[in-house]
Amino acid sequence: MLIRIPSKLKLPVAVFVLSFLFFLVYTVTDDIILKSPLGQNKAISLSIRLAISLSFSTLLASLVFYSVKMIYASMRSLVTLVQDWGSDVYEETPVAERDDEIGELVRAFRLKFFQQKELEAHPAQETVDERTREIADSIQRAFYRIQLPKIRNIDVSLFPRMSGDSNCDYVNVIPTADGCIGVLAGFPSPGVLESAFKARLEGIFSLANEGNGIRGEEWIFKIGKILSKMPIPFLNLSLFYLETKTGELGYVSFQEMTPFTYKNEELIPFEKSKIRYFDYKAAELDLKKVTLKIGEYWILTSDRIYSAIGIPSSEFTKQLQSSLSGKKFSNSRDLVLDCGRIIEKRYGKNVLETSSILAVTRKT
Repeated sequence: MLIRIPSKLKLPVAVFVLSFLFFLVYTVTDDIILKSPLGQNKAISLSIRLAISLSFSTLLASLVFYSVKMIYASMRSLVTLVQDWGSDVYEETPVAERDDEIGELVRAFRLKFFQQKELEAHPAQETVDERTREIADSIQRAFYRIQLPKIRNIDVSLFPRMSGDSNCDYVNVIPTADGCIGVLAGFPSPGVLESAFKARLEGIFSLANEGNGIRGEEWIFKIGKILSKMPIPFLNLSLFYLETKTGELGYVSFQEMTPFTYKNEELIPFEKSKIRYFDYKAAELDLKKVTLKIGEYWILTSDRIYSAIGIPSSEFTKQLQSSLSGKKFSNSRDLVLDCGRIIEKRYGKNVLETSSILAVTRKT
């Protein structure tokens, strides 16, 4: 029966029972003394009764003292527990095991302490990924502010102009001595190194923009050599140059989505590259050349579009061809905006936020 009583009630019950027993024994003893022959002698009777009273009072006081001492001991255990929690001393000076509720509390604190310590020493992979993504996004947000310059006899538009999403490809166009050069670059997965690479690519194009006395074809090979010295795997890259007068367009493509031309109200894909990622070990870029006539559009789209949708690139190409078929565009801006509206309407805003699109055409 006593075992079933909760720990917090055992002490009050014990004090009550013992006090009651002491009082009962004292009362019975006092009655016996009064009725005994000794009780007839008042002097002796008074002394005996006084001694018994003092004895029982001392015993009761000792009981109360012991009870209070136990309470203070419990309080000291709690204080020590909190101090140990703050000073990390469990491993060096472990707390003594107890079987009461204080012991349970100690074990609970100890378990929580080691769980917290383990979590700090080995943070969850999700937490690490979140922090990495935040850093990568902040890098992208810092450099991705594209300001397109006016290029004579060339109409160019791109999306996005600004981006803080590290999964979004870098896209830019700058003037050259004979026209322009453009780039679309990104990685299948976002990361700090990947965002830093795109930031460095932005720096390369900013410097190239200052030296516009060089032809576009020369710039392509120069940029290719620079990129080969800073290898980061799984780089999707498309580079191109366009000569204004002749319409000569040279390009290299290392991605799943092929370049397109839009002419006669139809989207026409080029032959898909056999190499999906940029080859850092290649001695020379395999530059392919076509002629872009006035009124025709050269289009680059990011691999992040179809991968975010979750469909093959060929399927996305068919859907985009179907959506653009029969439409007339007066400039590159209208074409890029229409592509953006198609992506947002069919696949959602989340896909659009990681999409990169570039369109360029010659004009008289």
